[in-house]
Amino acid sequence: MTDLSTININYENMIHQAEILEETAGRLDNLNRNEEADFDGTLKGAWEGENAALFQAKSAERRLRMDEVRERLLANARSIREAAENYKQAEITALELIEESNLG
Repeated sequence: MTDLSTININYENMIHQAEILEETAGRLDNLNRNEEADFDGTLKGAWEGENAALFQAKSAERRLRMDEVRERLLANARSIREAAENYKQAEITALELIEESNLG
């Protein structure tokens, strides 16, 4: 039988996994912002021509894909947090029901 301390450990582990996903999403966002700022601040003014335009288009496409990955990571983190809450509540309810049946 699962006890309250095991429930809390499992819950905290799930929340920790969600936090890892959120931190990873934050790092992706920072990478995107830094790359865009670097390009705008240094390369954009100094680099002209067909290759510059191609690089800019590919870079924008990659940043868009990274944003999509970031959004999926955040969505997964939200799902994990919701699952953690549901798990904890279900297990606590089960413990309460077992306790009530043992008393009655």
